Amino acid sequence: MTGQLWANLRKLAASTFLLPLLGVSCQSHAAKSREVESVDLTRLQLRQNDASLPAQISLAATKSVRSLPESVRSRIPKMSNPGGPFNDSDVSFLFDTPRRRLIFGGVSDRFCLVHYEYGGVAHGYLTVIFALSGNQSIPLWAHAGGRYTSLEQFAKETDRDELTNEVNEAVF
Repeated sequence: MTGQLWANLRKLAASTFLLPLLGVSCQSHAAKSREVESVDLTRLQLRQNDASLPAQISLAATKSVRSLPESVRSRIPKMSNPGGPFNDSDVSFLFDTPRRRLIFGGVSDRFCLVHYEYGGVAHGYLTVIFALSGNQSIPLWAHAGGRYTSLEQFAKETDRDELTNEVNEAVF
């Protein structure tokens, strides 16, 4: 009987360590990975006076380049994931190192937001909102400015001057 008890205890201890490694987690952690933020489009000074645009959009947060729609990824030159390799200068000895690095993104069926840092002569941050239609993405709004740490922080930005639309001048 004690042999069976020890065997069961070993299985329990092993599963305690292995289940998190396999991606099995409690509901509170699973909910965090599916965070949805509401972004108010009325404060973004969109130049397109398109009545079909909603006042608010809900976006699921992501920190993975592969989670962004292909049509968006194809518009932005090579970009690494957060914390990944990144060349923030205009000099590169490793030609395959991306000059862009994702900070965060937000995705829905109709819209995609991407906030990333870029290198070159000047290091900076760019936030872009795309409208998604089929296999196409259309830039609606872009702003080169400060760094946001999360989709939640961007959604709560209240300074309208910080959110001017530069989509025509933006270089992706």
